[in-house]
Amino acid sequence: MKPTLTNQLRELEADGLVHRKVYAQVPPKVEYSLTPLGRSLEPVLHGMRKWGLEFMQGIVEEGVVEE
Repeated sequence: MKPTLTNQLRELEADGLVHRKVYAQVPPKVEYSLTPLGRSLEPVLHGMRKWGLEFMQGIVEEGVVEE
């Protein structure tokens, strides 16, 4: 099965990382928000972003890719 945004969000919901709120309206409306468990991952995600930026800067400085 090809992963889609909907499938990924449903998996995150099943894992308790996001909360899904469905509005009974036409057209359908759904909102997602982080649960406390999901918010607990913020430091990890910020650390990964920092590492990625530093890694990319190193590649640029070595001339492997252009900015």
